[in-house]
Amino acid sequence: MCTLSATAQGARSTATQNGCNRSAAGFGANPGRVSFKTDRTWKIGKQEWSDVVIAANCQKETFSGGASGSFNADCRKNPQEGGGDLFSWCAVIRFQRQLCARGWSIPTRDDFVELQRTLDENHRRVAGRNAESPVRRFMWFGPTFEGFAVNASGDIINQGAYAYYWSQSEFGPDHGFHLSFNLSDDIFPQSNSNKGMGFTLRCIKHHPKAFPMQTPVMVEMPRD
Repeated sequence: MCTLSATAQGARSTATQNGCNRSAAGFGANPGRVSFKTDRTWKIGKQEWSDVVIAANCQKETFSGGASGSFNADCRKNPQEGGGDLFSWCAVIRFQRQLCARGWSIPTRDDFVELQRTLDENHRRVAGRNAESPVRRFMWFGPTFEGFAVNASGDIINQGAYAYYWSQSEFGPDHGFHLSFNLSDDIFPQSNSNKGMGFTLRCIKHHPKAFPMQTPVMVEMPRD
């Protein structure tokens, strides 16, 4: 459903949807060829998660997420090895049918809440009450801590410390829900941020039965 911003008769009018402008996306008419970074998937409970999304027309260093009431559909490449491209929420919504392969979909806020619940259960089963356990909940999900792109400058910050993933769920006119992790193993499944921020994207498949718990992928944690 599009909401038209009316102007005086004869003046130029703009059309917005969910606060996103409908002019040409910052990367062109479409994202170009889209794929997952690798074919690997993460099976967690009844959910199956893809690797991060990359798109041919996002292989650029510029990014402009726009401002309140007129956010842009834009993306930029991520220089971090193994990282996914960084998309504005408006790019995710506008091109959601192209960004996830057939059979996959953009996750919702409820998907992130279910993910956290399963990760909590896995961690209790493996680490129990062992405060010294090297196992972290995020190790079942495999984030690469890409950081995010600031909507105004396009600069990437928090790289190597935080991971952010967009959902398709809207928090309000200016914000969308997202999932975030940090190296301290905090998980925030219902965070919300400005729609112009550039976050990574992973797609989801739902299954009727839960998968057996996989072995978490151990990573070397940075030392203080």
